Amino acid sequence: MAAAKYSTFHDASAQDPPSEAAEITTSDTADLASVTTALWIGGAGSGNLKVTMSGGQAVTLKGVAAGTWLWIRVSRIWKTGTDVTEIVAFWREN
Repeated sequence: MAAAKYSTFHDASAQDPPSEAAEITTSDTADLASVTTALWIGGAGSGNLKVTMSGGQAVTLKGVAAGTWLWIRVSRIWKTGTDVTEIVAFWREN
């Protein structure tokens, strides 16, 4: 699992806006290089998004619409169980 760089929401750095972004290729086997601070769903329509939260729980978010910002910290975006498209991950680097 990708290491979370900020221990709590109350860290001053954890409240800073994201400084990095990348388009995501979903995977059932590989974690993201960094834990996200936000996701942007850009594809048309709506669908499901399966993620592993930074705490280790896998969850499927259902009915996620295009144009949605998700302010969540995830370590993986699953291929199986995800049908939304054009996902962009945002995170902070020191």
